[in-house]
Amino acid sequence: AQKAVDSLLKEKCDLIIALTHIGIELDRQLAKKIAGIDIIVGGHDHQYFYETCGNTIIVQDGARGEYLGVLRFTFTDGEIVNPTWEKILLDSTVGYEPKIRHLIAPYMAKYKDRLGQVIGKSSLGLDARKDVVRMHESNLGNFIADSWLAWFTHADIALVNSGAIRGDKVYPAGPISYLTVNEIIPFRNEVVSVEMNGTDLKQLLEISASALRVQGDECPDNSRAGSGGFFQVAGLRITIDLSKPSFCAVYLERGIS
Repeated sequence: AQKAVDSLLKEKCDLIIALTHIGIELDRQLAKKIAGIDIIVGGHDHQYFYETCGNTIIVQDGARGEYLGVLRFTFTDGEIVNPTWEKILLDSTVGYEPKIRHLIAPYMAKYKDRLGQVIGKSSLGLDARKDVVRMHESNLGNFIADSWLAWFTHADIALVNSGAIRGDKVYPAGPISYLTVNEIIPFRNEVVSVEMNGTDLKQLLEISASALRVQGDECPDNSRAGSGGFFQVAGLRITIDLSKPSFCAVYLERGIS
């Protein structure tokens, strides 16, 4: 990163803005360790955030396009002067951009019928809330993991990284369409089958457990959140004891045949 900044400075770049997706804590480290960054526009924490770290301004504007963050400042003699940070709620009072709407209209028309096609139904609500799937067992996470396990008939277990599960709400009981599936699993992640010994599996589950943050750990309370690295599982049952040190917290309760 320092080499990139130095290269830009050699080219007489007036203002250096880093666009990141590494979270607030790593953004702070970046600001402290890399000289010459004026502004960091960050992501990953899904928070509305503004602070100065040394000579660097760090901002985030939430998630899912709920807000538009506006950073205003005067740039004088190579210095940022009088910065202000504002969030604008993108509610129904904010109109569509006509050119963008015109651009996507034919694609929406093409896929409208297919996306609305019902492919299944659920007899109970499916919990896709971020704070649930990234920190706890979830009935939706179980359902996804079970479906993967059923697809690979030779597999013993299935592991789903919770960061792949989106939607961030409880989907009510009822029909499930392609649109529902696309909301919940929007990425082109590949489902793969691998062979793994017990030692490596245990280590992988320990890494999953390390994604959890609890009272008494070293994580600041204002940054306390689960991680997309937390697994939803099928084919095995585990107990996570967060009072234990790293890589000693996971217990397999049932052997895998």
